[in-house]
Amino acid sequence: AQFGGCSQRRMGAMEALELLDQLVAESDPDVDFPTSFHAYQTAEGIRRAHPDKDWFHL
Repeated sequence: AQFGGCSQRRMGAMEALELLDQLVAESDPDVDFPTSFHAYQTAEGIRRAHPDKDWFHL
């Protein structure tokens, strides 16, 4: 695999999630859904598993 250079830029959470959709993990067998969808699934799972840890939901 080849990697690009590192650069810093400011962006909101939604813009960062949209950029995630441009990434395709070769090891991910489920390419029918965008990466942001998986991020929301993970966040919801964390929220359900740890409802008492409000800091973790961020």
